[in-house]
Amino acid sequence: MIFIFLEGSTVMRVILSVIFLGLLCAATAIGPYEKDVIPTSGGNLEVSFIGHGTLMLNYDGRVIHVDPYIRMMK
Repeated sequence: MIFIFLEGSTVMRVILSVIFLGLLCAATAIGPYEKDVIPTSGGNLEVSFIGHGTLMLNYDGRVIHVDPYIRMMK
């Protein structure tokens, strides 16, 4: 998967972020990923390793995608 990060308006960055999240959601539906299940008092927390630093957390019917990225300002 190739991502091109463009300098531009906030609207363009939001659009690219939405596209990225859509692709990430589609990718998670494609194949099995390494997953840990952590039992909690409210139910199981599933932590899936998507790749590099990207994780998917699944808890109580909610899904949270974590993709750490730091943009260094010049």
